[in-house]
Amino acid sequence: HGLLLSGGTVHVWHVARVGDGADAVHGLGGRSALPPFTLARVPGLDDVVAMAAGQSCSFVVRADGTLLAWGLNGGNGRLGTTPPAFFDERASWGPDASVPTPLAVRFEAAAVSTHNNHVLALTRDGRVYAWGTGDKGQLGLGAMPVIRFRTRSPRAMPYTPYPIEIP
Repeated sequence: HGLLLSGGTVHVWHVARVGDGADAVHGLGGRSALPPFTLARVPGLDDVVAMAAGQSCSFVVRADGTLLAWGLNGGNGRLGTTPPAFFDERASWGPDASVPTPLAVRFEAAAVSTHNNHVLALTRDGRVYAWGTGDKGQLGLGAMPVIRFRTRSPRAMPYTPYPIEIP
C-alpha cells in the first residue's frame, strides 16, 4: 500500500525482509536496502495526481497523464505492461516490475482503480480502459476478445495483459 503526499510524491511501507522476493511490490527497485516496516519514498515520482494499490501491485497517474505500474504481474498481466506483440507471440503476460513502468498501451489518464486482479483507467477525454482478469465480465468488455496468436490457435483468454478501451 502507498501514501500520496500533497507534493505529488508517493511513499510505500516496506514490510518485506530483503531478499524474500517481494521487492517488486514496493516500487523501490529490485534490491531495497531498507529494513522491514520502513516508510520510503518511491524514487522518481514527484508529480503524481492519483494512485491505486491492488493485490501486490500499484498504479500512479502523473500530472502529464502518464500511467505507471509496478508489482507482481501474477498470472493475468494485471500491470498492463505486456506489449500486445509479446502477448500475441507468447500467449503469456510479461515480467513483474520492481520500479514504476509505463503501460504497454499509452493514453492520457485522469484516474485509475483496481480490485483484486483487474484494473480500470479513466482518460482525460472520458474514455475507459480495462485490463487484467475478465472471465466474469469484470472488464466491461462483454465477451473477451479473440486473440489471433502467432504461435497458437486463436482463442479468447480469461485475461488481457494490456489496456483495451471499453466500447
